[in-house]
Amino acid sequence: MLPADDVPARGTSTLSAPASSALVLVRRRLVPFLFVLYVVAYLDRVNISFAAAATSRPMRRDDP
Repeated sequence: MLPADDVPARGTSTLSAPASSALVLVRRRLVPFLFVLYVVAYLDRVNISFAAAATSRPMRRDDP
């Protein structure tokens, strides 16, 4: 276990300034982009399931 004087105070960071700014950049730019990709992938998966359900029924001659 670490001595009490080696433990950083709550709310302080042990990262250097460039590393901290890189994390801020990732959070601001990459996380929203990944969220949009997740939503698009979910919608694509739902669309594929609807298409599979529609194509699994037998087609009749008079269907468009």
